[in-house]
Amino acid sequence: MGRYLLRRLIFVPIILFILITITFFLVRMAPGGPFSSERELPPGVEEALTKKYNLDGSLSSQYGRYLVGLLQGDLGPSLKQKDFSVNEIISNHLPPSILLGITALLISLFAGVVAGLVSASKSNSMLDYSTMAFAVIGISLPVFVFGPLLQTLFSRVFHILPVSGYKGISLHLILPAVTLGLPFAARFARLTRAGMLEVLSEDFITTARSKGLTERTIVLRHALKGALLPVVSFLGPAIASITTGSLVVEKIFNIPGLGREFVESALNRDYFMIMGTVIVYGTLIIVCNLAVDIVYGFLDPRVGNEN
Repeated sequence: MGRYLLRRLIFVPIILFILITITFFLVRMAPGGPFSSERELPPGVEEALTKKYNLDGSLSSQYGRYLVGLLQGDLGPSLKQKDFSVNEIISNHLPPSILLGITALLISLFAGVVAGLVSASKSNSMLDYSTMAFAVIGISLPVFVFGPLLQTLFSRVFHILPVSGYKGISLHLILPAVTLGLPFAARFARLTRAGMLEVLSEDFITTARSKGLTERTIVLRHALKGALLPVVSFLGPAIASITTGSLVVEKIFNIPGLGREFVESALNRDYFMIMGTVIVYGTLIIVCNLAVDIVYGFLDPRVGNEN
């Protein structure tokens, strides 16, 4: 298991370095520049701004300078938000995105696993069919459709929840978290159901039943761990999708998260802000996938032993 974890850890900085390098050159090779869209710039101002932010050198020199600053923890200045560094912008807008993502993941895990267990326990019943039908709808319905539907139903019709905005851990978080988590709850439900049905057909479950154990004891004590392996394996892609999906949800519900800053920086060609958000998102996804690999290795020791 130790060698398994060590190999995973070695790949983390390598993947980050590749991500940073590819993003750096792709952004700067794209048509246009951070100041080319500005209107009515006096003569020489664009050239002065380019020189001020050290964008007048060759790509290789800019890349080397950026890596040096990155090693010192400096993500650079924002080219569009005056008097703000990328570090400051990220520290201000990252907490809402993290809170939204964690809440959506917890909701999707709880709802999906519970629905999958109920569906598996009532296999081939009307409850099973209806639960899986709702799961298919949840997977098929995009967040930019589901979000406005929830806003209309719970905010404008029943006046139960706020339509948008952000106030930390409050009622404002429920609708965006449910919107973001629904597709993954549906997938978790299907994975849990399939995993539980597979485990319940194993010989050791038959032995447990022959000993007179209750179905609840069999499910919770003997079958649940094996049934959750497909769920754990899907956590990595789910976290990545939740991270990227939050860009749309933050826009719909007017949440001042990092996703909105990323979209605006891409539209404005804010080189340093684009790099900063890509590094943050990339690091979060890589670390979360590493954590999922570790959890999977503990749940299924064969993975760690084989590697």
